[in-house]
Amino acid sequence: QPTASFYKKYSKKTDSQHLSLIPSNDYSFQDTLIPLKAPQEGVYLMRIVPDGKAKTVIENFLYITCLKAITRALPNSQCEIAVLDAESGKPLSGARVCLFTEKKGKYQKIKTLPVDENGRICFPQQNDYHYFTAETNEDTAMPLQNIYKGRYSFSDNNDVHLRTTLLTDRK
Repeated sequence: QPTASFYKKYSKKTDSQHLSLIPSNDYSFQDTLIPLKAPQEGVYLMRIVPDGKAKTVIENFLYITCLKAITRALPNSQCEIAVLDAESGKPLSGARVCLFTEKKGKYQKIKTLPVDENGRICFPQQNDYHYFTAETNEDTAMPLQNIYKGRYSFSDNNDVHLRTTLLTDRK
């Protein structure tokens, strides 16, 4: 949980709601959906503070970003990251990929790499970095992502396999 000095230095209240939750008669677990109007891109701290005697405050970071990143392993220990607009799925030229390492629970930025005109960047997989974020000048809210370091191999099997992958924004 962040300290009081963290709140004072880095935060300001942007919204507040008061909700009345009715407990179930049989004390069973139940879900409550709380609709929120998504603020502009950024990282927000969401706090749930109970009324009355309960002292437990629940806090979570809420990441609002328009970016999506897809990773894949390539031959010769290469990695490719594609940075996309999360809503349209179109590649974002002008974005950057930041590579991070982690030591003793602290994350340190190692490199910042610009993507090409197709929103992609290829780089050698190394043990120096295991995490990344994608960003633009306007949107730096993507949380740390793991770099997928899968294996890449070829097969002598020449059988034809048909596969279709459908990506949609429909539910």
